[in-house]
Amino acid sequence: MDDTTLIDAHGGPSKLAAELGYDKGGTQRVFNWKARGRIPSDVKLARQDLFGPEAVRAAEIRMQASPADQQQVS
Repeated sequence: MDDTTLIDAHGGPSKLAAELGYDKGGTQRVFNWKARGRIPSDVKLARQDLFGPEAVRAAEIRMQASPADQQQVS
């Protein structure tokens, strides 16, 4: 899964910024990562709960689920 898809899997820039605990300017920061096509490696290493192998696998499963399934999971 590429980083832009991973950002989408977390609900987009604003939701991911909130999950990361970013306040003012956080959404723009994450949006910039999406525009560049990569999440900084230091962020990925620091937040294995969101970007580690198990988290990426769970995100892939969520992305493959049908829209009806996604509403039930949320």
